Amino acid sequence: GIDQNTNLFSFRDPTTGMLMGFDVDVAGEMARDLFGDPSRVEFRLLTSGDRFDALEKKAVDLVVKSTTITCERSERVAFSTVYFQAYQRLLVPKVSGISGPEDLAGKRVCTVADTTSLVTVRRVQPQATIVTVPDWDDCLVALQQRRADAASTDDSILAGLAEQDPNLEIVGPPLESEPYGIGVNKGNEDLVRFVNGTLGRMRADGTWMRLYDSGLTVLGPGTGPPTATYRD
Repeated sequence: GIDQNTNLFSFRDPTTGMLMGFDVDVAGEMARDLFGDPSRVEFRLLTSGDRFDALEKKAVDLVVKSTTITCERSERVAFSTVYFQAYQRLLVPKVSGISGPEDLAGKRVCTVADTTSLVTVRRVQPQATIVTVPDWDDCLVALQQRRADAASTDDSILAGLAEQDPNLEIVGPPLESEPYGIGVNKGNEDLVRFVNGTLGRMRADGTWMRLYDSGLTVLGPGTGPPTATYRD
């Protein structure tokens, strides 16, 4: 389970039509260790609202979709160890005058429904008007069409939007920690262990750093993968 609208992490190459990005490559590493071939992945496109239902109904085996691990979500699905650490911030037009959450009162803030980002915006600035959309690319369009004054989600996703429009910039302090995990059906502990094994191999053999350097350097110099913490 993945999407095609998150620049840098999972998006369609406009020339080849192929899915590309960090999450796509991580999914390929799972297939490499399981089948010996990183191309043996069947991608199913999911919205943010669909991803946990898809795991519970076993429509997909894994969700590799820039998904933040939370206690509430862990009641529904199992997660791998953290494979990427992001932080929620704000994306605004450079001439907006918005520099942090205190400036969002009375402003329209774009975010995707059924995400932790929406909850955080409501918490840090209850006087903001929330504009919900299906995908993060829709927030880019909303900013460009002046239907929103700001967008808020993980800095990793915002950086992908900013790459597509030089008139936008990321501002403000981190609003929330966003540790990404790979989602697995809660009853499939063996698959969780397998996924963690692949992530461990990627940390140890330099694969994680190679994937970061090949597509995520716009986020800044890589400091290495998050340290794994295991439940048992």
